[in-house]
Parts: sequence; structure tokens; C-alpha cells
Amino acid sequence: MKKHLSCTMLVLLLLALCLVSCGDQSGTVEGTVTRADNRQPVAGATVYVYLLEKFEQVTDMNTYRKGSVLHRMETDENGSFTFTVKANPYVVEVQMLGLDTDSTLTEVKRGQTITLDFSLDPLP
Repeated sequence: MKKHLSCTMLVLLLLALCLVSCGDQSGTVEGTVTRADNRQPVAGATVYVYLLEKFEQVTDMNTYRKGSVLHRMETDENGSFTFTVKANPYVVEVQMLGLDTDSTLTEVKRGQTITLDFSLDPLP
């Protein structure tokens, strides 16, 4: 009986250690969207978070391939957005009617908060 209790305690201890080491694997991305011409916040801009089909170290934004949309949200009245994602590389893209679209490649690490601020030019 004592041996069985010791084995049970050992299994529970190992399970607890696994849960601590495997904990939350997510990070946070936050930021604001403003107009480039007057620095005013852009409320209602659509922010997309795309998975990458294949991540490579890239230096040119034209060399990545966006995968499927993971998140879609709109900025609040202050032009702000925030979301939590698993630790991975992503493309974050911002669109607003009448303004130019902008995007950036970012890599979110476990427990990290990344700030991405976008400044959108008006379309001619």
C-alpha cells in the first residue's frame, strides 16, 4: 500500500512538472493604427493576423506567403488593437477604406508582448 501511494505521488509530481514546463505558449500583439497625414487614430480599421505557410528568415516583405486568416478584428475608437496568439511567426495586415494597406512580418515568442504601430497613407 505504501509503495502504491509513493508511485501515485511520483506520477502526480511528474504531471505537475510537465504542466508547469508546458504552460502557456502564447504571446500578445498590441498596437495602434493612425493616419500618416495627420497622426489621428483610425477607428474601425480591420486588422488581420495570417499564419505563414512556410517561415524563413526574410529581409524583403515580398518574399513571404500568407496562409489562412487566424484572427480578424477592428480597431477601437483610439485606433488600438490587441490579441493573444501562440508563439509563432505571423503576418499582421491593416486595411481601411480610403487608406493604403500596410502589413508586417513578426514573430511572437512565449510570454512576449509585441507592439506594432501602423501609419496609413490616404489613397489618392
